[in-house]
Formats: sequence, C-alpha cells, structure tokens
Amino acid sequence: MTEPGSNANNAIPGEGSSTGHKPRYPRPWWIRIPRFLLTVYGVATLLFYIWLLANAVSEHTLQAKYHIFLSMPTIVFAGLLMVACVWAFSDTIREWIAEDRQQKAERQVPYAVRAERDWRNNLANARKKGDPRAECIALGNIGFWLNGQERYAEAEEYLTQALALARAAGDLFEEERYLGYLAECATAGGNLDEAEALYRESLAVALKLTPENMPSPHATDETDVIDEIAETYALLGQFLIEQRGKRVEGLQMLAEAETRYREEARLHELAAQAHRFGTRRLDRFLQGRSLGRAEAVLDLRRVRRRWRLKSGETCLNTQ
Repeated sequence: MTEPGSNANNAIPGEGSSTGHKPRYPRPWWIRIPRFLLTVYGVATLLFYIWLLANAVSEHTLQAKYHIFLSMPTIVFAGLLMVACVWAFSDTIREWIAEDRQQKAERQVPYAVRAERDWRNNLANARKKGDPRAECIALGNIGFWLNGQERYAEAEEYLTQALALARAAGDLFEEERYLGYLAECATAGGNLDEAEALYRESLAVALKLTPENMPSPHATDETDVIDEIAETYALLGQFLIEQRGKRVEGLQMLAEAETRYREEARLHELAAQAHRFGTRRLDRFLQGRSLGRAEAVLDLRRVRRRWRLKSGETCLNTQ
C-alpha cells in the first residue's frame, strides 16, 4: 500500500531517494576502521622516513640495519602506503564536508516535513522488523500528527490501523488515546454522532485503566491513571457542550474532570511530603500542574454556566 504524503517533496537535499543514485557519503561504518588504520600507518611511515633521512644527514652515513628501508620493494610499498594515507585523509575530510552540508540542508527543511518523515521511517522499520508494538506506536504518531495538520482523512486511516493493533495487543492506554484522536477526526468531518460514540467509548476504556497499563516507570502510581481519566472527562464534557448542546451532561463531565484533577494534586502533595528534596520538587511541580488544570476546568464550567443562564434569560425576554 502506498503511504499518503510519501513523495519527493519530503526528501532532503543531499540524501538519496528511491529513484536516484545512492550518495557516496556517509560511508558505511566499517570503512572507517581501515581508513583510520591507513591514516595512522601512513603518518607513521612518513615520520619514520623523515627521521631516517635526518639521521643519515647528521651522521653522514646510514647504518647497515636501515639499508633495507631504502630497497626498491620497501620504497614501493611505502609509496603505496602513503598514497593510501592521502586517500584516507582526504576521504575523511570530504565526508565531514558532506555531513556538514546535509546538516545545513536538514535545518532548512520545515519541522513538519522532518517530523512526518521520521515517523514514516519508524513505521517502515517497525514493519520490516515485524514489531507490532513499534508499528502501533508509529501509526498512532503519524495519525496524531496528520490530525494536527488538519489532514483528517489520512489521519483516520492511520489511527484506525493503530487502534486495531492496540486492541489486538490488549493495550488499553493506546486504545483510549486512539479512540479520542478518531473522535477528533469525526468531529472535523462533521460526523458528530460517530464522534460522540467514540468519545464515550474512549471514556469507557479510560475507566478500565490501571497503573500497569500506563507507559510510566511508576507501576504503582495512581496519578497517571487519574490524570488520563480526568483529561478524557474534560474532552467529552467540552464536546457535549460545544458540539451537541448537551450542557447539563457536559457540565457534569467537567465536574468529574475537576474532581479527579484535584485528587491527583492531593496525591502529589502526599508524595512530596514523603519524598526527598530532589523528588519533592518534581512532585510539587506536578501538584501545581494538576491544580492548574482543575482551575482551568472550573473556569470553563463557570463560563458555560453563565452562558447557559444568559441564554435562559434571553429566551424569557423573548417570550
């Protein structure tokens, strides 16, 4: 299957493509070993012959044990070694110049192109290795990126594949995330019924999460699960209010999100009291972040409630 967006516009100057010749640089890693040895041996040979000539000039004679180094076969071998040394040194310099040019060309490529290209490369490598987990993550990253670029049809294709792999692997965290991303695609496409169903399914999966499902090194930490559930409640609540007109249910969802954010902040505060100074600073930062999110949700609830009251007053005045 041809991947969308994989065209020549995503190529970087100085890099090879499927239709062009493979560039000479960078060299394969193994060629650096003989190239380094040739450089060292060539420089050593040059220094030895300089010393030998200086010694012969200073003593006006050449000791017998050094005569072999002036024999024709030895001189020919030394000459070839010097030629190889010059090639190795110049090839190294050319490779450095080529790498510098490629880096400059890389910096001129827009970040959007580089990010998408890197994720597509990760996807190709994962499929080549037969790694379903890496393939799932790569598909999800591409879908998330395309969604942010408002390329919703392409994003939906990748996210659907990622969702199938996540479900096959029993990865509840990724499944919940991809359902939310697909809901965003459906919302952008105007399919609000499907979007609502996806958001609700995402929340149902989020409520099943355990610390072991989270991509966090803290396998017994409940805060990651609480944060994920709170975010899902907030997204669903905002969608119900803004897109479906279900303000009462939406405000209830936002209230659930605020409650969980405050619970997360409480757990971080307890952790900060129990931990040492270094970890305590991180827990204080996470506590502040959770409280900030809770206040943001609270502000959103207040705005929606005031808007609802004003709408009610407008309807009464009209009647």
